[in-house]
Amino acid sequence: MHSYWYRLLALIALMILFLQGSQAIRNGKEINIEEAPWTVGIWVYRENTTDVCTGSILTENFVVTAAQCVWTVAFDHINIQYGSSNLWSDPGKGIVYVKNVSFLRYRPDTMSNNIALLETQKPMMLDNVTAQAINLPDLEYDPMIDSMVYVSGFGGDKSFPEGHQLMAANFTVKDREECRVSLQEFCAMGEGGAFLEKGDEGDPAVQNNTLVGVATYQPTRSTDLPAIFTKVGSFVIWIVSIIGPNRA
Repeated sequence: MHSYWYRLLALIALMILFLQGSQAIRNGKEINIEEAPWTVGIWVYRENTTDVCTGSILTENFVVTAAQCVWTVAFDHINIQYGSSNLWSDPGKGIVYVKNVSFLRYRPDTMSNNIALLETQKPMMLDNVTAQAINLPDLEYDPMIDSMVYVSGFGGDKSFPEGHQLMAANFTVKDREECRVSLQEFCAMGEGGAFLEKGDEGDPAVQNNTLVGVATYQPTRSTDLPAIFTKVGSFVIWIVSIIGPNRA
């Protein structure tokens, strides 16, 4: 029951944030793309709005993000901007178009299995400086309680077009029982008052150059509650079955 109300609160918060400007990692710090070169911005063109969320490069042809970012959106309405520190002022290495999106039993009502793979029409040019693939974790890898994850994403404290700056913050992994999430998720609290905003859907959570989490939601716009991440280790077999074992 507690889990149901926790998720319901998160869904209401997301609906409110959806009507506001794109933000990312409030109270985080501005960084350059060289500090998190696996991070990409995802432009999503809906009927009446243009949204931005975040993803991570897995290979030259695949990006992983949150399913909620691209759910019900046509492939040709999704673009990926990579190698950029600011999606508005820095074109980076350019924009690639998406030709396919894969989900694994995503449920928008509960946000379970909140992960998606985007396949690009053309390969991204990875130079390992401003554009680099991130490593996948071992099967079912679960970040330890009190360990740190490094979260990066696009947005800012200003609305479009001044925002969309690459931001980052450290988050401390909390006890799963504390936030009552499933075994396919984990929760983490932002350091220094950092918390996730709209635009943080899909933010990578990284340990030791390994992608351990994909940001899904923050229950409220509050520094007092942890953010929720999809545990990538629970989806490694599915990911590899799509992108292949030979990584770029």
